[in-house]
Amino acid sequence: MQNSILLSDAQVRPAGISVEEGIKALKCEIKKLAKTKSETFSYLCGETVIYGEVVLTMVGFAAVMAMVMIGGFIFGGEVA
Repeated sequence: MQNSILLSDAQVRPAGISVEEGIKALKCEIKKLAKTKSETFSYLCGETVIYGEVVLTMVGFAAVMAMVMIGGFIFGGEVA
């Protein structure tokens, strides 16, 4: 009586699409989303804003905050 399953006996085949097809579809969807108009930010800003611009703004803000944190670590001490 065998209590274990041998890996060589298992015929594992992924269901659905391949990884390459999934990545290609994901990239296509991201490109379409980046060009889509953001209704909320367009209303708040009073001009047409796309999701790509929103993401770039968030990345820029995160980069500035990271620089502030690194600067505080390097220079140390209190400010003021």
